[in-house]
Amino acid sequence: MGQPQPASWSRNEGLVGMDLTECNARREWASKHLAVLQEAVCAYEQSDPYQIRQEFSPSRYTASIYVTAKPLPLDISFMAGDVLHNLRSTLDHLAWQLAMTTGAPSPAFPLGDDPDSKSWKKVFFPCTRNPARLARTLGSRSASETSPRNQGVSRRDLSLCHG
Repeated sequence: MGQPQPASWSRNEGLVGMDLTECNARREWASKHLAVLQEAVCAYEQSDPYQIRQEFSPSRYTASIYVTAKPLPLDISFMAGDVLHNLRSTLDHLAWQLAMTTGAPSPAFPLGDDPDSKSWKKVFFPCTRNPARLARTLGSRSASETSPRNQGVSRRDLSLCHG
């Protein structure tokens, strides 16, 4: 089996040579779980989870309104975590596939058994709101060099990570 060839860009097909099967499957899995999550949130909202209480203080001429909610069911938290984990895994897998397009030899698995795999252990999709943390993660490259805003990417484009 020969060395993988660097991928080429085609306007109609995108980056040719990338296997996005797992990325698409993870995204679909997350979409299915998101639909279930949305149903659970709607059910919670329809259960009238809020209590509203008003207090008036005639001596101070003030009114206070207090809103309390029943705790969210744990299932909603677990479903949200599952959706976010699968979306994040999709981004990590996409980063891996992009790294594979460089033509570098694929690592052996597990990575710990491959003496040439040190650089592959650093392949991931960084998500953070903290520029200093991003700079530490990226090492010698500054956060401003790699900022999506400096690459013409808007905050709306990053809504998956930066909601």
